[in-house]
Amino acid sequence: MQHILNDISKLYELNNLTINSSKSDLLHIKPKSLKSTSNTPLTYKNQTIIPRKPEEIIRYLGIFYDGKGSTKPTLETIYNKIENFLSLIKYKKLTPSQISSLFNLILQSSLEYLLQIVSTHKNIQTKLSRLFTTQTKKMLSLSKKY
Repeated sequence: MQHILNDISKLYELNNLTINSSKSDLLHIKPKSLKSTSNTPLTYKNQTIIPRKPEEIIRYLGIFYDGKGSTKPTLETIYNKIENFLSLIKYKKLTPSQISSLFNLILQSSLEYLLQIVSTHKNIQTKLSRLFTTQTKKMLSLSKKY
């Protein structure tokens, strides 16, 4: 890894690019079958990049990673986004087409982006679907009362 970083450093110098190594993160994502790993720091232009602990979570382009390779932090973000969306529109008098439009315009692209790294097993799909459909059914029944 250090050799690759050295090569990249030369490439960046040739193209007159710089990297702020103080904002760089080193996170080694290891498979569950591998018990021990070396947490050797890397250096970039004489600055040390210290590896994060496996249980630490980092955010990179809005997606959350940990050293265990778990998608749990990203799934929690997805659930929170859905719950926040639903709490915002909960007591509004909306038709099904308005709810659909709001979902498509506001929430869908964000969820699609986050779901790129999550392996969507059937139980995860069911849980996400159930979370959204039960709340929207409640909202529709409330709006019909008014």
